[in-house]
Amino acid sequence: MSDQLADTVARTLYDGWIARFSVPEIITDRGANFESNLFQALTKFLGSCKTRTTAFHPDSNGIVERMHRQLKASIKCHASMHWSEVLSTIFLGMCACLKDDVGVSLAELIYGQCLCLPGEFFRDFSPPSHMVTEADLVQKLRTFARNFRPVRSMHHSSDDYSFVHPDLQSASHVFIRHHSIRRPLEKPYQGPYKVLRRKEKFFCIEINGKEATVSIDRLKPAYFLVDPSTPHPFFPDHRSNPVSDVTRCGRRVTLSTPFQSSS
Repeated sequence: MSDQLADTVARTLYDGWIARFSVPEIITDRGANFESNLFQALTKFLGSCKTRTTAFHPDSNGIVERMHRQLKASIKCHASMHWSEVLSTIFLGMCACLKDDVGVSLAELIYGQCLCLPGEFFRDFSPPSHMVTEADLVQKLRTFARNFRPVRSMHHSSDDYSFVHPDLQSASHVFIRHHSIRRPLEKPYQGPYKVLRRKEKFFCIEINGKEATVSIDRLKPAYFLVDPSTPHPFFPDHRSNPVSDVTRCGRRVTLSTPFQSSS
């Protein structure tokens, strides 16, 4: 793309993906070009379900983040001033390689067959003794498509290792962990901020008069001290009256109450 304006992003999405592979489910970050009225109108017109990630929480878009990691590693193999010229070759290799979780390549999932890579155009071909007719091939493809069960992609997340405080479900205010680079002696948490709504994986919090969506992995509950001016309920002391007792000899003895002077 020549720029990242809202109309350029919308046009590239339509020409580069929707016109080729139909309408997808879209997940984006909180960038202004994805939150614009034009992009919102495009997704509404196409009937596409659009969600956005929370700030400083890359687990929300783990599949794309892993693809970016593989892409960066491939670009490093061609570290030069003209690295952009090898992007097409890198994408070709990424589409042709096998995915460990499903056992097939991206090209097979999209086109139904493997890609013919450079260097494989000229190869020895010996026709089999029994050639499969077009009708038999179509019937086999229909049978395979009918019995095919898509496998969900694996999610390599760290949810099992992240601690979520149980008091978050009842806390009225929370602190937010500061993920950016901090100065020496800077506080790691900001807040407290008021909780507006609670969801399973994120909270809607009021920050500086505006509503913000924050992942629960960055939150911890805020506790407030009881106001000393608040009157406490009065519980009468049942031991305020003197306690009397009678000895075996019949003498009555009056016991003094603790923390009180005896008369």
